[in-house]
Amino acid sequence: MYGQGRGIAMPNAKMASSSSSSSTSSSSSLRTHAPVARTLSPSEADVELKMAVDVSPVCSCEDVSYVSNLGVSSGWVTVVAVSTSPDSMGQVKTTTHAGRGEAVMMSARYIYVSATNWDYTMLSDGEPRDGQWTVVLQFALALGSPTFSRLYTVPGSIVNQFALDEHEGHLRIATTWGDMWRDPPTSVSNVYIYDTEDGRQAGKVEGLAPGERIYAVRFAGDTGYIVTFRQVDPLFVLDLSDAAHPLVRGQLKIPGFSEYLHPISSSLLLGLGKDTEDDANGGALVLGVKLSLFDVGKPEKPVELASMIVGHRGTNSLASYDHKAFLFHPASGLLVLPMQVWERPKGNEERYSEEVVFDGAYLFYIHDQAISLYDKVSHQSDKMPKGWRWGYGNGERQIYRSVYMDANLVTISDRHVQIYDLANKAKLRDSSLNLTRPQCLAQPPDFWTNVVY
Repeated sequence: MYGQGRGIAMPNAKMASSSSSSSTSSSSSLRTHAPVARTLSPSEADVELKMAVDVSPVCSCEDVSYVSNLGVSSGWVTVVAVSTSPDSMGQVKTTTHAGRGEAVMMSARYIYVSATNWDYTMLSDGEPRDGQWTVVLQFALALGSPTFSRLYTVPGSIVNQFALDEHEGHLRIATTWGDMWRDPPTSVSNVYIYDTEDGRQAGKVEGLAPGERIYAVRFAGDTGYIVTFRQVDPLFVLDLSDAAHPLVRGQLKIPGFSEYLHPISSSLLLGLGKDTEDDANGGALVLGVKLSLFDVGKPEKPVELASMIVGHRGTNSLASYDHKAFLFHPASGLLVLPMQVWERPKGNEERYSEEVVFDGAYLFYIHDQAISLYDKVSHQSDKMPKGWRWGYGNGERQIYRSVYMDANLVTISDRHVQIYDLANKAKLRDSSLNLTRPQCLAQPPDFWTNVVY
């Protein structure tokens, strides 16, 4: 079954839809049942004196759905629906499936949960089998009563939730199969399309970018964008308007690679990733953060209109792998990205000599097919502790979310909420808070003595 790229329809699975059952109220402390609360001091966990904790099973064993020919499950996937209707506020319905989950994607009708499997057994010639397949569980939402509906299997692994997409009754899945580091490499990338009603495969594109792997995927209506990488960055533009006959319309090869793709408009695509340079061994060295603005108005000829490099080796942005940290305001063109910037000391060109010089958020504007840096904001203290140069910094002051509100920018870290006046480039308000406890043991012994809160 594995590696065939087939959808398994409902008859192969035991179906179940269940509601969580109730039990008598527990008089035990909150720390008995809540792992997070166990780490708190008595004063921080005094909520246990004010509320009882109800403990009840998610569902009975008889109500767990499963696929009979998949062997022993390594976990459980539970989908919980909580009613927000005034007539049934707080009512909970659940369904539990014997399986495991990694990436989650949700449409208006279904929730999809994927997990990649690996076969490390050896062939008779001593080479590894290269067995990789991804299982995708499909749960129907059914007006607040979630149920397991079917399972799909596809060759290879997916990079994240953006490798899954549902459009006009079809599920699209982008995968990489094989090993890009073997000599010679065996990896190729593929896109599979399935009918969500019967699970049948409608179409596929296979064999993209031999020897590379997928770093970023974005589906936008009838179009798919895929970035692969090993030494250069090919951006593939796919035409998916005919689900039975998907095809590659165009591609562009440029240095570096994108890890997150964000459509700016129907013809503009923004890529966030890393800059690279060739090394002496025929590979690539990863350098600073790279922003690329692509013109995809002509799918046959995608063009990089503009790019910007931030920092040197070690520079990173949380938004590269956490899309909720990415803020783009279409009306103004404002782009905000959390950024930790590393640079080499002046006059020092030695490899790995980079030091952290900034930790906060970079503000860009995208106008007239160009990217411009507008300003930077930070929650860090002006007095950088000694450990800063090694990249420790003050994690509780690292910006991880931002919001555009009334022509102002609100940035959020675990210790501050800051309001910034975009028009005047001025901080309007800075409110201190504490959402975490310092993890002192995770830092060098003398680090916290120099931290200013």
